[in-house]
Amino acid sequence: TGAPTDLRAEPLRTDPAPDMASLDMGPMNRGDRMTSENTRATVRALHEEMRERGVEPELEVFNDGHLNEARAIADDLADPPSITLILGPGTLSIPSPRSLLHLVENLPDGAEFTTLGFGRHQLPLTTLSILLGGHVRVGLEDNVYYRRGELAESNAQFVERAVRIAEELGRPVATPAEAREILGLGRGPD
Repeated sequence: TGAPTDLRAEPLRTDPAPDMASLDMGPMNRGDRMTSENTRATVRALHEEMRERGVEPELEVFNDGHLNEARAIADDLADPPSITLILGPGTLSIPSPRSLLHLVENLPDGAEFTTLGFGRHQLPLTTLSILLGGHVRVGLEDNVYYRRGELAESNAQFVERAVRIAEELGRPVATPAEAREILGLGRGPD
């Protein structure tokens, strides 16, 4: 959205501050009415606020150009970045295996990545992410159908499927403590 930077920074100013927060790497359009401005000045200001409050940024990459912006911020981080690769409609990366492979091949060294595919692309792209050593984001915010023609009942339904797929592919699922360690966050509840 085009909300002023100060308003967007308010969740970072809570006490205690969040451990991690999303930082969109640039503008995007999705549909006729969904636009996120995210100018470089806004991204810099939010990143500075995060640094001051000790909030780990989760860099949200909506297209190839945003990966360039993520690389610039990654150079400024003490630890390798956590990056979410988002594929879907509008000005997002084309939701295809080839696009995901391209994004993964161009990640900054050591980056942890999570894949988010909108709608019907969620299952194939998150499965590929697991195969590539990445993590997944699934749920109703990004996809309301569990399978073609069948509305999902809950976020848990998507998570349970992702866990089954990871286990079938021999990929262990992290505990909350392990996830915090992977993301470079302080120790929280187990």
